[in-house]
Amino acid sequence: MKKFIFLFSFFSFSLLLKAQNKRVNSIGLSIPIIWNKSSGVYYQLGNRKEPEGKSVSNGLNINYNRTLYKNFYVIAGFGSFTQRFNIIRPFDFNTQIRFLFSTKKYKYSNLQFSGGFGYKKNILKKYDLNVGLVYNNFLSNKQEYFLSYGGTDSSQTNLFSKNIGNSVNINLGIDKKLYKKLSIEANLVFPLITKWNDDKIFFEYPYSDDTQKIANTKLSYGVSASIKYHF
Repeated sequence: MKKFIFLFSFFSFSLLLKAQNKRVNSIGLSIPIIWNKSSGVYYQLGNRKEPEGKSVSNGLNINYNRTLYKNFYVIAGFGSFTQRFNIIRPFDFNTQIRFLFSTKKYKYSNLQFSGGFGYKKNILKKYDLNVGLVYNNFLSNKQEYFLSYGGTDSSQTNLFSKNIGNSVNINLGIDKKLYKKLSIEANLVFPLITKWNDDKIFFEYPYSDDTQKIANTKLSYGVSASIKYHF
């Protein structure tokens, strides 16, 4: 029995090594552009308000793909991502008169860390179909709030380090081979889950516990373009 287990393990390991020899790993540079429709929450004379806004966010990331088995691979990445919200809502502007100011829009400059899994299938001679499930985490190091007051362009900038949220995306794309080790890829991006944390610059009201939340994303989708080096 032990001999059988040893032979079976040796045979399985040999197949794995053989599969590894066929693996194609890659490192690439990608530019995601994500559109979102989001809302904020505040109260006015006891009445709940949920103003909405639409905006476009973008980033620049380095992604590493490593084949696990056959067509399956793991994804790891990091980079920068600027998350924007065009939502008008009261906030604690740095002045003695706190309650007279609202945001016209606000944005967060982030470090983005990603990880996930993907599946690649060759569909034509130089084309591969890619499907990926990716988790993203956003660590902000700069926050900017633009005023909606008197037609001015005033703003407030904070330099706090904080985790502002995370998302889980489905990516669907086509990879085209340009040269032996170089390819370009275009993806459609569909966020399945997006969760934003609180920002204490927004006022806390006693009526509910979600008035300091950065935003509630109601609809979001996007695209990304990549160039990859295979090795």
